[in-house]
Amino acid sequence: MSGKNSILIGSIAALIIGASVAIGATAEKERKEESKKNEKSGSTAAEVRLPLEIAGGTSLNQLSDSSGSWAGEIVSPSVLEVHPQGEGSIIQLLVRVGQGVSVGDTIAILSSPPASVERADVAAEKKESLIKARANSDTTATVVARSRAEFLEAKKSLIPARDAMVAEAHKDIEKDIFMNESSKIELENMKKEKDAAVELSVKERDKAAVDAAQMERELRTILEQTIEKDLYTLTTWTGSSVRALAKQWLFQLRSGVGGTDASARHGYEVTVGKTIRDLVAGAQIDESALAYAAALKKLVYASIGNEIPTETVEMWKTDARMSEMKIVAAVKEKRKSDAMLEVEKAELAKMITERDTKVGSLSIALRSAQIDSETKEIAKKKVGVDAELEYQNRNREVEIRLAELDRERELAKKDVEAAEQSYATFLGELSSQVVRAQRSGVISGIFKKTGDYVMPSDIIASIGKEHIDDAFIRFRVPSDARRPEVGDEVAVIRPGFPFDRKKAIVSGIGNTLGAQGTFIAEAEFTDDVDWPINALVRVLPSTASAAVFVPFGSLLWTDEGVSEIIVIDIDGMAEKRQITTGKAVGDTVEVIDGLVAGEKYVAKKISREALDALLKDGVKGVKGMVIEEPPTAGGQKEEPHGGGH
Repeated sequence: MSGKNSILIGSIAALIIGASVAIGATAEKERKEESKKNEKSGSTAAEVRLPLEIAGGTSLNQLSDSSGSWAGEIVSPSVLEVHPQGEGSIIQLLVRVGQGVSVGDTIAILSSPPASVERADVAAEKKESLIKARANSDTTATVVARSRAEFLEAKKSLIPARDAMVAEAHKDIEKDIFMNESSKIELENMKKEKDAAVELSVKERDKAAVDAAQMERELRTILEQTIEKDLYTLTTWTGSSVRALAKQWLFQLRSGVGGTDASARHGYEVTVGKTIRDLVAGAQIDESALAYAAALKKLVYASIGNEIPTETVEMWKTDARMSEMKIVAAVKEKRKSDAMLEVEKAELAKMITERDTKVGSLSIALRSAQIDSETKEIAKKKVGVDAELEYQNRNREVEIRLAELDRERELAKKDVEAAEQSYATFLGELSSQVVRAQRSGVISGIFKKTGDYVMPSDIIASIGKEHIDDAFIRFRVPSDARRPEVGDEVAVIRPGFPFDRKKAIVSGIGNTLGAQGTFIAEAEFTDDVDWPINALVRVLPSTASAAVFVPFGSLLWTDEGVSEIIVIDIDGMAEKRQITTGKAVGDTVEVIDGLVAGEKYVAKKISREALDALLKDGVKGVKGMVIEEPPTAGGQKEEPHGGGH
């Protein structure tokens, strides 16, 4: 049974191979016939070859390290590098990795430095400082001796000054008692005078208030009577009180009244309503009264004579003028009385304030003088004690100043001792140099050994924390590369450890080029990291991003230096499109903007005539054109689209 199956399978395979060979032969025959046709058609026109390519995305992870990632290192602000202050050979290293140190602890001891002009200058400066300190000490001693003598002489004059102060205090007390009695009499007289003036001013204010109220009532009466008369004459109103109109509007202007000016009719109605409301509400009536007089006059002057007898209109005009004169006169009198009332109020307030101020001022002065007298009376009894205390205070000040002089003399001596010690220390340091810790921490690395010759630029050791938790990445981005954005997620790897990958977030990127033509950027780890500080790393996007690369030969350039490329659309039409280029990889260049994966473009330069024809009429318009289609994934030419592609 198994033999039969083998025979059957072999037969099927033979049939498949035979069919494939037949299909291949047929396809080859068709290609040869097509080639002959092209040769015949090209015999009448020059052949133009149009090499086309399809823009494809290239993963950044598939590019070289220099083009798809950025070089960087692990940095920590808590790690401090220890440098020597001078140069020499390391005689002794006094610390080990992991050892805790404090500020000022000795890290290493270096041999004596080589002789130099700088060290000779330092020695001369320290010697000069010592000489100056000694000279200053001698000068200070002389000044102190002279000042002590002066203060001791001044101390003798304190006793006569104390006795004079006691005698002066007795005379001041007698003088104050006399002045206090005079001030009391002056206060009483002034108070009576000011009270009388205030009382008179109160009467004047009350009289002005009565006059103002009377003028207010007269104006309201005139205005209310005028409105009532005008409503009976000019409108259909038949009520008994114009104040009722504030709640319900029950009239309209007669025909012909204000007939030549609709705005006059409307303005009168609005003004009447507002004026009546002000009358009822008890509001200020001055402006409303004047506005009503003006609106009334405008209304009657706009009345039509052919609808209303002319003599009636003229009578209305005369009444309106009379009403206006009465209202204006009443308003003027009211405002005059109001102004007088305000003047009297202000005068009264001024007099009250002046009285209270002067009375208060004199009262305070009198009370203050009384208190002063009482104080001096007490002082009279205690003046001996006070004078003695003053004497003791002055005497103490002299003693303090004498002590300060002695201290200045001692400080000058200490300066001499410090200068001598500094000079001696410098001479001792010429035989050896000490490297000390600039801060407390843990020795995280030792980079030199005993016997090494070091300079200030060399790193002997590093001081960090026991657990470094503030490490971040500082990396360099080439100026021709696509720069990451703040907040982008990136991946970080160490050379030689391809599977040890950490995630990070870009925290900042500079905008100034460094000496190597790169931008400096930083990123913060989002994963836990135990990598060593200063380790070299590569930073790359955490996800592959499609980057379109095209041959350099496909680019055109404008007179302004702008890059362009010829793009062919699905209908075979061509367009010249501006693009933005990025980094170069081999003989290709990255297209950052202007071309996307999947678009078809001309991959090499063609003649000027062919280019002009291609841009004008598309692929169809170029005679004798041979289209070099890009290969598909299966290695075959891409099937042509519409338009002859």
